[in-house]
Amino acid sequence: MRRLNISKTDDDGAIAVIVAVLLTGGVLIGATALVLDVGNLYAKREQLQSGADAAAWAVAQSCIEDPASCTNEAQQPAVDQLVAAQVYGPQPNNNLSAAVAAQVCVEGINCADWNTGVECPSLRLTFGPYAEVRSYYRDGDDLVMPAPLAGAFSGESKGAKVGACSRVSWGAAESMRLRPLGISAACIPAEFYGVPDIPDDTQQTIGAMPRHLPDPPADASTALPEDPGTGTDCGFAWLDSAGTCFVTPTPPVDVTATATGCPDALAESRDEHLPMLVPVYDSRAADQIHVTGYAAYVVTGYTGQPDGALCTDPGTPCVAGYFTQMLAPRSQPRFSVEGAADYGVTAIGRTG
Repeated sequence: MRRLNISKTDDDGAIAVIVAVLLTGGVLIGATALVLDVGNLYAKREQLQSGADAAAWAVAQSCIEDPASCTNEAQQPAVDQLVAAQVYGPQPNNNLSAAVAAQVCVEGINCADWNTGVECPSLRLTFGPYAEVRSYYRDGDDLVMPAPLAGAFSGESKGAKVGACSRVSWGAAESMRLRPLGISAACIPAEFYGVPDIPDDTQQTIGAMPRHLPDPPADASTALPEDPGTGTDCGFAWLDSAGTCFVTPTPPVDVTATATGCPDALAESRDEHLPMLVPVYDSRAADQIHVTGYAAYVVTGYTGQPDGALCTDPGTPCVAGYFTQMLAPRSQPRFSVEGAADYGVTAIGRTG
């Protein structure tokens, strides 16, 4: 039997014929146009998602810092700016990437009808107050992003609606990792202060970041005495941490008090200007401390390491300092459904 020989020249010729047929019929051109249009749609959606994420987070922070401004009307201008900030290039009709719009809805109250059908995932049972932002394509009154290449090839008007959704919630966390320095709710002040020289990596080290607060005045620090056993007077009590110097309560909950403290934790807070996230309690029965929430406390002195005229008696348990406020970002936040109180440590995170 004779061998059938096919040369490379024959292969090239066959491929050339196929390409010529496809080009003549417009198949390759049409497919390329479709790919490019789909790519534009995906690029637009990424821009919209980035804008929605940035805007929802900014609204949540604004609501925490200034609850009086936490309305749809007050937040809409900032949302428009943040979503538009994700857009580059000329104005609509010159560059499709520039045609965007957004809506904000705070806690579902007095919200307008959405202009996009894109929704965030359903809220979990353990969610706090929230801000939701939906961004979408809009060029004038047109909400359909055109597919100009495929449309030009087919002769028909083609396109799709493109949108994105982002939701950020905040509130008292279901549980937090804290230092075991329990402080009575009677000590919580009306004024909170920032922490000069606070380390830049607090989010990595203690899981929280500082809020925008005024610097403390010279007399900001006060001395906290050891709890006399009532649980209702201003004072502190060390909680049993099994030697780890950390506790993770889920308020409201009873935690056992102990005589063993964590002086190294006090020294770290004092020397490094690092706030301590601590449990706050509202009552006590013998050695059972009723923890109701979380606070951020800045240590400026303690027994053996006095702060000026504070904690000067080496024989008397004493901690000196002041309270600050912090945000605790969480990637998958779970908020208290049992009524944990926010004494200045607010969890924040994306819930959609």
